[in-house]
Amino acid sequence: MCSQYECKFTLNELAALTNALTNTKVSFSAQVFPHTPAPVLIQENNQKIIKLMNYSLIPAWSKTAKPRFVTYNARLDRPLNNETNQTNLEMIYDAPAWRTPFRQQRCLVPISGFIESCRTGSHAGNIVNFSAKSISCDLEQATLLLAAGIWDQWVDPVTSEIIQSFAIITDNPVQFIQEVGHDRQPVFLNQQNAELWLNHQQLNSKDAYAFLKSAQQNIEYDVTIQRQLKGFHQDDLFS
Repeated sequence: MCSQYECKFTLNELAALTNALTNTKVSFSAQVFPHTPAPVLIQENNQKIIKLMNYSLIPAWSKTAKPRFVTYNARLDRPLNNETNQTNLEMIYDAPAWRTPFRQQRCLVPISGFIESCRTGSHAGNIVNFSAKSISCDLEQATLLLAAGIWDQWVDPVTSEIIQSFAIITDNPVQFIQEVGHDRQPVFLNQQNAELWLNHQQLNSKDAYAFLKSAQQNIEYDVTIQRQLKGFHQDDLFS
């Protein structure tokens, strides 16, 4: 589950790389955690706009700014009631938290690396960073990845403060990530497919789901160990 990621780009660099506009000068951290601001791209008046939103989507209908359930990742599909039967799935376009944003409030999340914990696989017992190794980019030290995302707008019922927030859409991992030891990954799109994802009028919810399943970018990954996973013991591999 992508609860932490990196965005090692300035707003000006992102604007140049994505042909987008930005009118904010608010700073953000390259290390992004839930409930902290980070840049996303949305479509407004036929133009890509870079905005800062909080990472971890607050549904418009939520009574609190921090719902009880995890909202920083939105799975394309998942077994109902934690069942293992892959034929009985809750689709992202049916889930109450994601249904409306998936239909009409889509965004792109710029990422240079995503950080995951591994309890199985070749890197079991570690927290690792996945980044792209072979995609061309104008920046020398980082490769831009664009993850499909959704966003929503929440109004504080007490203060009337407006908070815009987002979630990264995730799916089953490619073989490399699975073998390293994680069970999901962000849905990454190339520039052309990213443009189509933003234009919600061209893809209804079911078509958008099928599109994200089929259009994910083929990426060759590097993996580096960030640190050891606390509380992990080698015996956990055999339990």
